[in-house]
Amino acid sequence: MRLGRVLGAALAIAWTGAGCAAQARRQGAPEAAAQVHAGSEGHQRFADPSLSFALECPIVDWRFESGARLSSERVVVPVVVVHAGGAAHVVLQVARPEVSALLFADRLLSGLRHREGFRTSEVEPISLAEGALGFSFAFAEEVDGRVAILSDERGLLYVMLATWPRASPPALIGEIDQIVGSFRLLGQ
Repeated sequence: MRLGRVLGAALAIAWTGAGCAAQARRQGAPEAAAQVHAGSEGHQRFADPSLSFALECPIVDWRFESGARLSSERVVVPVVVVHAGGAAHVVLQVARPEVSALLFADRLLSGLRHREGFRTSEVEPISLAEGALGFSFAFAEEVDGRVAILSDERGLLYVMLATWPRASPPALIGEIDQIVGSFRLLGQ
């Protein structure tokens, strides 16, 4: 899909401009295996102890997939949450940038605004966690999306990129909001 290439390029610009350190995983900590298990009622939970986060998604129509193929030397993509229809996704990226979450968000927003076919809202605080930021975007007349960005006390930056077809029913968009809203930092 053309959108995937454009978003990939915009995120690469933002991550590069953010001067990400080579490793997002905790320095000196053994790499613990990510686990999927039962979450709250009707949900499954993905937890990655080495990156200190957990995320839930509905059991029906959603699944967790490894994001390893999307990872790079600078950015870890531990998980992609995929809708059964395949057109809606939530991608989680983690890195250790050398800039603040606000500066990263501004750079990402600027990168998207300079790409043909993108429209964006402004960066604003969101209720996900203290200091979390977000914005919405649309690509052409095909795809809508949201970005949520937050950092932890160790300096890791977590970026959730959610996309769905413009014609999606409100219930699907509500499920995406629940997935993003379920994100939790572990051990803090």
